[in-house]
Amino acid sequence: MVALTVHKQIQINMEPVIRNELKVFGSICYNYKEFDQALDLIQKERVDVREFTRNVFPLNRVDEAFAFAMSRKV
Repeated sequence: MVALTVHKQIQINMEPVIRNELKVFGSICYNYKEFDQALDLIQKERVDVREFTRNVFPLNRVDEAFAFAMSRKV
């Protein structure tokens, strides 16, 4: 299950999660103002985006890319 929200509360039935011993993962979300600020910093070259793109894999090496990401050597 994937749930996307923009600062809205949602209700999830946890019964299937518990019954099927599923794992639930979450991730942090930023608001539009913070996103615009980040884009502004990139545009003004106040952030070196090369630090975020040191390891680039072509699509035909997707398995290698995921293995690299999971290795925590990122």
